[in-house]
Amino acid sequence: MFMARKAQGSLEYIVLIGAVLFFIVLVVVVTKTNVLSGGSETAQTNMQQYTATNTACSLGVPCPSGYECAANGSCVPTACTAISSCTPVDSPGIYCLTSDLTATDGYCINVTVSDVEIDCRSHLITGATPDCGFPVLTAGIGTDNAVHNLTVKNCRITNASAGIGIGYHPGGSVNAGSFSNNVLYGNCYGVGGFINASSITNNNASYNLGFGFALPVGTSANTLNNNLACGNLAGGHYEDFRLAANQSGNTESTCDVNGCREEGAWGLCTPDNPSGYSNCTHFCP
Repeated sequence: MFMARKAQGSLEYIVLIGAVLFFIVLVVVVTKTNVLSGGSETAQTNMQQYTATNTACSLGVPCPSGYECAANGSCVPTACTAISSCTPVDSPGIYCLTSDLTATDGYCINVTVSDVEIDCRSHLITGATPDCGFPVLTAGIGTDNAVHNLTVKNCRITNASAGIGIGYHPGGSVNAGSFSNNVLYGNCYGVGGFINASSITNNNASYNLGFGFALPVGTSANTLNNNLACGNLAGGHYEDFRLAANQSGNTESTCDVNGCREEGAWGLCTPDNPSGYSNCTHFCP
């Protein structure tokens, strides 16, 4: 009898310990689930505050294309006027493409005013024809007005006389502009025209029928950096960069051998002056 009661007491003791352990495990699981799911209002609030403030902006990482940094440090879509078809831009502001565009004639996007930003957001603009006649008849994005503060970025342009054509008719020019992260191929000219005091960076103008980058006599103070120009043929020979003198520089750029030309021998990728090759890497992938 005594042994039976002792065994029963031991069993009850084991059951009691098991119940306590089960309760502890249950509390841990519920608490962990609560935290992971933001179960408590405090946890939810803390997580929301962290998400709102610790994003790309507040951590020092730029927002992706098409987004800008909001006051709370988060990346939000850039406020812009949507472009869904070829059109003139005749009011200052920020414009963004919402689809690929195809032109039937002339300039797909014809900028007529200053203080304009066009962000293609990687959409493709297809021109009406890559005719190499002069004056340029078609362009993906262009202007024949004297404008300043024109930004063109994140565009892909093909099948036009000029991918980005500035002032190919009398009186057209851009001052203090910015042209970046554009890909231009299968045009007659990639980027060209009467551009002054502007930044031309991180563009790829390759396999066009004429020049990749063309800045004629009368242009000056443009800074070119980290541009790729390969396989652009003008007159049967490579003309990846055709740059007039008085540009600010052409650094970290790539072109074909003897593809960088200028009209003033001062060391800006001049094929007739091998010592001037230091500003360009003559190797195309």
